[in-house]
Amino acid sequence: MIKNHLNIILLTIVTVSAILTSIKWMIPIFAWIMPVALLAYVRRNSGWKSILLGIIFLGIGSGIAGYKVIPLPPHIFPVVMLIASFVTFIPYLVDKWLVDDKWRGFLSTLVFPITAVIIEYLMSLDPSQGTWGSIAITQYGNLPLMQLVSLTGIWGISFLIYWTASVINWIIENSESGNRAKAFFGFKIYASVLFIIILFGSVSLIPSFINTDKQVRIAAISAPTAEMDEVIKTAYKAETNNELLNFSIKNFVPGTPKTSEGFSGLDAFFKNAKDQKFDPVHEKLEQYHNTLFALSQREVDGGAKIVVWSEAAGIIFLEEKDEFIQRGQEFARNNQVYLVLGISVQRPDSEKGDNLAITISPDGEVLNSYGKSIPVPGEASLAGDGIIPVFETEYGNIAVAICFDADHPGLIRQIGLKEADILLLPSADWSAIVPYHSYMSVFRAIENGVSLVRPVSNGQTLAVDSRGRVLFSTQETATSGWVPVNKTKTIYPYINDLFVWMSILGLFVIIIVRKLFIPRLIRQKK
Repeated sequence: MIKNHLNIILLTIVTVSAILTSIKWMIPIFAWIMPVALLAYVRRNSGWKSILLGIIFLGIGSGIAGYKVIPLPPHIFPVVMLIASFVTFIPYLVDKWLVDDKWRGFLSTLVFPITAVIIEYLMSLDPSQGTWGSIAITQYGNLPLMQLVSLTGIWGISFLIYWTASVINWIIENSESGNRAKAFFGFKIYASVLFIIILFGSVSLIPSFINTDKQVRIAAISAPTAEMDEVIKTAYKAETNNELLNFSIKNFVPGTPKTSEGFSGLDAFFKNAKDQKFDPVHEKLEQYHNTLFALSQREVDGGAKIVVWSEAAGIIFLEEKDEFIQRGQEFARNNQVYLVLGISVQRPDSEKGDNLAITISPDGEVLNSYGKSIPVPGEASLAGDGIIPVFETEYGNIAVAICFDADHPGLIRQIGLKEADILLLPSADWSAIVPYHSYMSVFRAIENGVSLVRPVSNGQTLAVDSRGRVLFSTQETATSGWVPVNKTKTIYPYINDLFVWMSILGLFVIIIVRKLFIPRLIRQKK
């Protein structure tokens, strides 16, 4: 009876923690609590029924957490959540397989965290996922801890969270068996490691260690919602002869019936733009673009030297591309500023267009046309070449990438190797992932030691320095602020995911020792 009650308590904690850790609430402490409870449950139970029950409870929490966040059809979403829960469960099963009464030394606490890190890393290699789902992201805002990623990438934070769960369970198990001295010894080792990590992060944040003497004022321009809504509603009316009610681009969720209905007119417009019935849409789109340039001019008049638009802020057709870029060149030349145009180029003869960031210098030269390297699953955009451009300017070395690119550390690592000072990241989100997605990109800034400016349509525009400290953050359509230029040297870009490879090697050695040598020693003693 006691065991059953304990199981219910543990599984309830797992489900609640999975929900509160999610991007909808993102309460950091629950990211530490959930693996403690789930590991305790798995270690105290055996048999496939108990495992299945644990996966179901975890799946329920993950499902509630991921609702409207992951744009999947309703009949597919539960299946995906259960599969994801099973994958999440793998480190717990490996821990149960390797850690038992025959081997419960302090080194056994490493099995669970290194396996969890390996699983997270393997999942991040999926281009459709990246670092979404990494438990490390939940620790946004804990600046001393976040500095660890400059050495290990996000895997170091994930390891620490999972190791904490393993150590707590190990201490409890040893205390229950009367080995309190052993438990205290393990606690001292863990506390020492944690102290060193926090000390490193705290020292890294000391102002005198960060050179902020050189700064540049950067403007972040996102798609004006009211004007974009007018474009969408006009296109819908032109296509259907009906009014589009209760719809705003600001509240859209990909894959939902309401979103599909709202964008149906715009989709028809993209395919048949020369049809006379869409003439009013062209007029609204021109007004929309005029607003973007007017907002840019306002920020330039306020002192901005670099202007960066959000992802796909400009919406143009292939035959209009050169003319639109020329308008940007004229703007940059007249104002003597750097301009990064985030534009979506529609191709009427193709299902996919181009998601571009066009960088223009103060003399009107097009420095680069960067295509988004990793489009979001379902995005109607062609993938770019995967090379992140870095430009040498009087305001330091400036890198440009687009939104989802920054969810892939291996891709963004290029900017650290190329000695970039600032990363400009045009982006677009939807309401369910705001402001979480902006927070995710901050880890790339710290990993590579760069300042970050992330203008976001339908989301939280964010700028941080190379240590992740917020410079400005807003959901306003246009804003600007001072951004440090000087790069912070970090190790991660050069050693890449060495921490993960060490984890893989460590797990391999543990399996060999645990399954071959320890049983042999036990037989010899008998």
